[in-house]
Amino acid sequence: MVIAAQAQPMIVAATIELLRERPFDQVTAKAISEKVQLTMPTIWRNFGSMEGLFTHVCSVLINNAVERWRTQGSLPTISIFFDPDVILRTKLIAWLVGEGVRPELFSSTLLSELIEEFRQVMPEANLRTATSWLYLTTTLLQGNAILGEVNGITDDIVADNYALMTYFRDLLPQAAEALGWNE
Repeated sequence: MVIAAQAQPMIVAATIELLRERPFDQVTAKAISEKVQLTMPTIWRNFGSMEGLFTHVCSVLINNAVERWRTQGSLPTISIFFDPDVILRTKLIAWLVGEGVRPELFSSTLLSELIEEFRQVMPEANLRTATSWLYLTTTLLQGNAILGEVNGITDDIVADNYALMTYFRDLLPQAAEALGWNE
């Protein structure tokens, strides 16, 4: 018998590895338990269900990406959305929501943190404009992670989109004025 403090990280690591290798619907309790050589009841004891495990995995993926991102000092850019863990999390959430899991289970404070950090670097962008730009950019990048292959979006197109988003970011103060958002 493995104690929960040891079993949980083993189960999470195996789950992430399998999610990278297989279609999500093939990442089962049986496959995970075989990979970590623990029983399926160990998964249920630690996470309650596969939904609980996948929800926890989504939190681990975003936390790992944010930790790496902060360590690299790349704040406050949108580069985090190109992190493989964030892309995997985005795809997993899309799949889970399609399977009927409640979207609010995946809420994160990341966007709020990004907005605050962005405004510290670019104080001339007011809150409304910075928030709108960040939500628009995030939605575009998450959509690309989910449907990029379907739409034939190449790495060159992604790079062009990133350059265009960066260009628009630099025009936020003028956009706020033109839209009457600086009151």
